[in-house]
Amino acid sequence: RVDDELVDSFFMPAQDEGSVEALSQIYCNDPGKTPFDLHAEYGDSTLKDVPIHLVWGNSDAVTPLEGGVGQFYKQLADADGQSEVDIMDSDCLVSMKVLDGGHVPFDDNFVESNDELVAWLDEVIVG
Repeated sequence: RVDDELVDSFFMPAQDEGSVEALSQIYCNDPGKTPFDLHAEYGDSTLKDVPIHLVWGNSDAVTPLEGGVGQFYKQLADADGQSEVDIMDSDCLVSMKVLDGGHVPFDDNFVESNDELVAWLDEVIVG
């Protein structure tokens, strides 16, 4: 959903002093480690000790679910092509919900995205 508020949220900060340099740093510097690198570096502990819940937009053109990172997490969450997935096994704390939306489903589908995260947090924290 693109509206004046969303456009302003990108346009107005770009008018601030130093914004050109900041954006240049974001787009030109090393992007950092990939999810594959991070999981390899930290081993299974990241999947067994830290709960990960992904809210993925089904129309994400930047990091599509069908791409490498999407498939990596989809397999960890044992998606089986469903829109709602369960934890793969008791040792793996990865889950995923695929919603209508793009790369930032919280902008495109904020009500369902927030409802999903609140429900997941309630499950993880309260049990």
